[in-house]
Formats: sequence, C-alpha cells, structure tokens
Amino acid sequence: MADPRPLVLLIDEIDTLVGDTLLSVLRQLRAGYPHRPRRFPHSIILCGLRDVRDYRIYSTAQNALVLGGSVFNIKSKSLRLGDFTEAETRALLAQHTAETGQGFTDEALEAVRMRSAGQPWLVNALCREACFETETGRDRTRRIAAGDILDPQERLILEGGIETPPASGAGVL
Repeated sequence: MADPRPLVLLIDEIDTLVGDTLLSVLRQLRAGYPHRPRRFPHSIILCGLRDVRDYRIYSTAQNALVLGGSVFNIKSKSLRLGDFTEAETRALLAQHTAETGQGFTDEALEAVRMRSAGQPWLVNALCREACFETETGRDRTRRIAAGDILDPQERLILEGGIETPPASGAGVL
C-alpha cells in the first residue's frame, strides 16, 4: 500500500541548470502535473534567484530562446525570502564564531552588511570566501577584518560568482 501522505519535492538552485537540461526538467515537471497527487509530487518547490516564468532559456535543440513561463505555466505562487536584517547577519556570523572561535571585527560586520545589503546568498558567499578560501581566513587565531570581506567581493565579481537577479525576463540561462 502506498503512503497516503502527500509528497513535496524541493529542488534548490534550479537556475544552475541551463539550456536544454533546464527545459527538460521543467517539461517533465509539467508533464507529471496532471498525475498528482497519486503518481506525482503533490507540490514542487523550485528555488532559485529568479521566478521561473522570467527565465529566457536558450535551447540548442530548437536553436531558439524559450520563455520559462511557456514551459512551466502551472506556477501557483512565487515567494521571495527576505534579506537578512543586521541582527540576523550578526547572529549568523556569531554561529561561525561559536563553532570556530574566530570572530569578526565591527568593521568586518559593517563591510558584510554594506556589501551584501543582507542578501542571504551574498552574505554567505562573502563570509565563506573570507573564512575558508584564504590562508589568512583559515587562521582561526585571528579575527576576520573588513579587508578580509572586501578581497572576496572583488574575487567573486571577477570570477562571475556574483549574480544579481535581472529585471523581469532579462537573463538568459
């Protein structure tokens, strides 16, 4: 006997899939939708930087741009997770301090806040780079300073690691 409880599928970072791969996933989800909830997930959560209907996806098979909404027009609701407040950012960084003993200077906390505007992915990326990707950052005997935050910001920009959500429909995946 099948489990009577509804199945919820969560796909994080759906926007890391590109082109025909993303189209294939979206089309498979669309094809399964009429079979829910018995032979398909009751609900599906797609997490990414943009609303799936705003995607402009280049299909090499079709040699054309395909709008995400045309592939996946069964979306019920979009939710945007809010940015971290200053207190939430401090609490997050305090977790790192509690786990590693490595603190942050007040200037570093301010640099994280100013450079990220509280955007969760960016807060995490800046701090991950500062704390784990540099030799000085891995030295747990020293506190993370503002310069330790500014250097990763430049690296992320130069490496293309910072992606800001474009205006509706402007991005191509």
